[in-house]
Amino acid sequence: MESRTWRYWGTVLLWMGLGLVAYVFWKWLVGYLLPFVLAALIAGLLEPLADHLVGRGWPRTPAVVVSLVLGVGSVLTIILALLSLLTVELLRLLHSLPEYVSRWQAFVNQNLSRLGALRTSLGITQTDLHREMGSLYQMVESALRAILFTALALPDNLLVMVMALVAAFFLMRDRAAVHGGLRGLLPPGLRMRASTLSSDIVAGTLGFVKAQLLLVTTTAVTTTAGLTLLGQHYAVLVGLASGVLDLIPFLGPTVLLLPWAGALLAQGRPVDGLELLAVLTAVGVIRQLLEPRLVGSQTGLHPLVVLFSLYLGIRLFGGVGFIAGPISAIVLRAVGQTMTGAPNQPPGRIA
Repeated sequence: MESRTWRYWGTVLLWMGLGLVAYVFWKWLVGYLLPFVLAALIAGLLEPLADHLVGRGWPRTPAVVVSLVLGVGSVLTIILALLSLLTVELLRLLHSLPEYVSRWQAFVNQNLSRLGALRTSLGITQTDLHREMGSLYQMVESALRAILFTALALPDNLLVMVMALVAAFFLMRDRAAVHGGLRGLLPPGLRMRASTLSSDIVAGTLGFVKAQLLLVTTTAVTTTAGLTLLGQHYAVLVGLASGVLDLIPFLGPTVLLLPWAGALLAQGRPVDGLELLAVLTAVGVIRQLLEPRLVGSQTGLHPLVVLFSLYLGIRLFGGVGFIAGPISAIVLRAVGQTMTGAPNQPPGRIA
């Protein structure tokens, strides 16, 4: 009984210690190690292409260079194209925002005047309404300007990206030497465990990143395509925002398209409102068909664990918690199973 008690409290202390290490890393260390974290991620994503070229007879160094050029070049081309479209739509929206706010305010005023008794009973005055609409306008305008300034400030992070690409090159070119050097730092008895642990962490982390990228891309593309087919303005802006919000479970395009459709229905535009609901339904169906096969199968985490890690990550670290929470869960799960001797499950199975 005493041995079992000690084992129980030892496991509790182990998980508390691992949680503390994860918190310290994401809170204070990730900023200093960001280029190398990105380098490891880039290397993990592009190594299959480099290995494929090596298998076809290419020398290792040219294969790595070509893989980096193709991968990074494709991503930069897509980002630049999206930034161009996004900047144009943001500037147009900022220019038209006062007109949209005036229209909405007139609509609200018109309907509230029809329900004067209700407005009086609720204590809503015209002054209150104008003040609240002004506050809403300022909040939306500030958010749009922040997004625009963030997009324009991306070149300032060039140093981090250059460092990450250089580090990724050496990680991919000297993969065997890097792995051997890291293994050599460990005691012989831990080398086999460390090899299994690193494989689990890499597989789970890359699986999570790939799954999220595919889901976000699918949501953004389908939303943008649907709105474009309907002839709606700001299709790229709403599509990208929907993709980013899709990182939060049960949100995605719903938080944008549903209120938009409701507003159109309230304004007496049922066709436009129903078209938006049709786009929302189509995006939701496509995502629900993809998600179960991706997130759980790629990471080995139960959806409840993913949801809890997202919530805790956002509460502790803010926006970076979208990534920090699930990745920490993957790492802690692998480390905990290795250190406690629990059987490791491949990312293809949900624990």
